[in-house]
Amino acid sequence: MSEYDRLLAVSDDGTYRIMGPEDKVLLPGKVLHLEPFDPEKGESFTVVYKDRDRITFGKKIHIHKFIKGREYRLIKGPGGKVALLLQDDEPGEVHLTFVRVPRQRVNEGTFDLSILTPTSPSALGRRLASKPVTKIKRIRS
Repeated sequence: MSEYDRLLAVSDDGTYRIMGPEDKVLLPGKVLHLEPFDPEKGESFTVVYKDRDRITFGKKIHIHKFIKGREYRLIKGPGGKVALLLQDDEPGEVHLTFVRVPRQRVNEGTFDLSILTPTSPSALGRRLASKPVTKIKRIRS
């Protein structure tokens, strides 16, 4: 890699940054995506994440504008975690398992990710369930 190449790094805490190839870089959280980045084309993702209160959101994003070395956030507010970061054109569905509550009749549900509309990376996204979620599992179509 040359000094003019760029890398896109996305962490599970919802932060991402576009940087040059450096010897050592400290990234917060577990790295979910680390690949060369083409500024001309950009990069598209489907993101499913939980906020601090375990409320699940989903969004389709396209990363193309950036300042080199600056850290950006995919999640509104601190304490959230990215559950799924998909690059597929056909993301499929997700199976959601809700937090157990006494006398709760519905304990799980599904959501079709193909109905998500593209938004900006800083947008909140669409709420996938009305209840707090413990597990998120991808169902391929």
